[in-house]
Amino acid sequence: MRSIKEQLILVYRLADDGLKSEKNGGTWRKSNNKPKCTDAEIIAVAMMQSYFGCATLKRTFLLVKANDSQAFPHLPGYNQWLARWHHLSFQMEAILENVPLAITDLDEIYLIDSFPIPMCQEIRHGRVNLLRDAGAYFGKGTKGWFFGFKLHVLAARTGQIVGAVLLPTSYDDRAGARRLASLMAEGSLAIADLGYRGARVSTGIV
Repeated sequence: MRSIKEQLILVYRLADDGLKSEKNGGTWRKSNNKPKCTDAEIIAVAMMQSYFGCATLKRTFLLVKANDSQAFPHLPGYNQWLARWHHLSFQMEAILENVPLAITDLDEIYLIDSFPIPMCQEIRHGRVNLLRDAGAYFGKGTKGWFFGFKLHVLAARTGQIVGAVLLPTSYDDRAGARRLASLMAEGSLAIADLGYRGARVSTGIV
């Protein structure tokens, strides 16, 4: 496994080369001010999330600063970094499209994600019974605890919804991935976030 410094250099070069190869070449910026912390550095920090195995970008940001504070000496505070990261979403998409995948005979790439379906407001958590018989229960999402279900969605790279399955929050996320895998074309790949990590599902969920 690469060291943190080696991984930071790798993702920074990937981000920097990707921005330089973009059609606009960085001229998309409306302001003439050139920030000391470059866009490539902002993107590189976010790309370290998979290396650290973090569930949140804030944890990733803090780990980068804690483990190699000199790597990006002009890195802004978290809130300013996050605002710039969101502003770079289109540039990040262009960079990822140019990343070569070591996959042969790939027919299609799919995306899998889950969304909380709360059945009530937090104030009613102490006495809610709605749809318990159908499997509704307490689960934790990125915005905190909720009572309800999780909707797992399979989408093509174009954004078209291929399939969806509604499951109780007590089910492992990989259970949703297994059900959606049957809708994928043979020889295809599905990309999902860290909530789906674990043993391979069929031959394509990573």
